[in-house]
Amino acid sequence: LISWPVTAITQSMWITGKISVFNPQVMLVSFFGIIIIVIVGELLQRYTHIPFSAISLVVGATLLPQYTIPTFIGSIIGWLLIQRQFGREWWMRYRAIISGGLTVGEGIIVAIAVAFMLISKGTWILPW
Repeated sequence: LISWPVTAITQSMWITGKISVFNPQVMLVSFFGIIIIVIVGELLQRYTHIPFSAISLVVGATLLPQYTIPTFIGSIIGWLLIQRQFGREWWMRYRAIISGGLTVGEGIIVAIAVAFMLISKGTWILPW
């Protein structure tokens, strides 16, 4: 709900052409910058065993903070707390199932809530 003004502004900038995407200097600096960050991250992962993912970096850079911060917090909880509580093998085996179950459960709750809302609006006597 809070992010719709930012989304509307961003989409309107793309639609009206006010955003300049094809600036070669910006593209080259961004490309080499992300290559350096990925190389440093991969080296840190190899020698210090700090988890790093180039795909997660790129996806996280393109999303708004209200999507990336909860994902990051959930990743830390899974990595530090759940893995230590239940063991590494158990966590690696069941983390996809747990994530899928949470997603399906959330979808079912949303569907039920929408159904109740539609039923309540459909049974209202007044036309507005």
